[in-house]
Amino acid sequence: FGSRLRGSSSKGGTECTPSVWDRTLNLQDSMAQDASEDYSLGRFVGVVKSFNNQQGYGFISSAGVRNKGYDNDAFVHRYQIKSFSSGSKVRFEAYLDKLGKLKARHLQACDADSLNVGGVVITCTAVEALDEGYLTVGMGAEVEIGYLGDDSKTDEHGWVYVRDLLHNHEGWLPWSAIVGAAESGENEQSCKENGAPKSSETSKDEDATSLGDFVGVIKSFNQEKGYGFISSARLRAQGYESDAFVHRLQIKSSTPGSAVQFHAYLDVGGKLKARDLQAYDAQVVVGTVAVTRKAVDAPQSQHGYLGAGLGAEVEILYIGDEEQEDECGWMYVRDCIQGEEGWFPCSAVLQGDECLGPGVNGKEVDQPSTEAQAGSDLNETVVWA
Repeated sequence: FGSRLRGSSSKGGTECTPSVWDRTLNLQDSMAQDASEDYSLGRFVGVVKSFNNQQGYGFISSAGVRNKGYDNDAFVHRYQIKSFSSGSKVRFEAYLDKLGKLKARHLQACDADSLNVGGVVITCTAVEALDEGYLTVGMGAEVEIGYLGDDSKTDEHGWVYVRDLLHNHEGWLPWSAIVGAAESGENEQSCKENGAPKSSETSKDEDATSLGDFVGVIKSFNQEKGYGFISSARLRAQGYESDAFVHRLQIKSSTPGSAVQFHAYLDVGGKLKARDLQAYDAQVVVGTVAVTRKAVDAPQSQHGYLGAGLGAEVEILYIGDEEQEDECGWMYVRDCIQGEEGWFPCSAVLQGDECLGPGVNGKEVDQPSTEAQAGSDLNETVVWA
């Protein structure tokens, strides 16, 4: 048995062909040598575009690899494919072998798929943009879901609004590009016949009118619909009475009541929108500018108090002494837009567990004699008892 497996010389001196064992050892040596001479490109996500079981190899399509300048799909050997098949979404290491051929190895299941707003999915087919507001992506692209088309609307049924994470472009995609035509119950032809949604939310930002950078407060946000609104007193002072629309793709981790910096613009339909949100982290201490998180109505019968709308900018001049009953919970501020000064309830600029900083006396002011009560909802207004 041993001589048959290993191979031995016959009586006539003729050598037998290499055994299965020898060929296996040679293959392992060859693979080890290839691994030592290849050039790794890093890890990517993609889709198994095809795999031929008889020939023992296939190809993986990845937008990330194409973005590196490699237009070909990555070759994958049957020793690497494991249990994956055509259409499987995978994470893998791309590399160039010693001959410069693009290959894939170390495949893992891609667990990032989440067919909900905020989820990141991988396209299983390439899509060519039909018109403005649509998105062009290749197979194996990562996209973040910003809005799920309303099935009750003919022009939104079978569509999803996404952002391409690689190129940071936004637009509508057919569901079939994400889950496949068979799973979605749609095909690209029917999507073309229905047409993409005509909402102005699909307009490109490049065609917008920039208004500049502002600060404000996220007034509301609807998780299911994927959008909300930002209130800014400075925008109102410039004649824009409505709150700024903000899309799920721009809101990031901010929540209603959060003070934010943002870029305001008018889309091609003239709608006021916000983008490029950042947290406004100004500490609530004397000398800083705070953003009001609640609207405040000053009492008409008394002087020395200040009223301000939601998202107003107020400079803190003095923080009331907590040891004095009639100053506790108050601060003296200046409205940065209107230029007026007065006493202001601390609750209008604080959120959650935030605390006041040192109450340095910046100027002499009359002490407040009226108590204020703040509503818990952003739509409520701070009123005096």
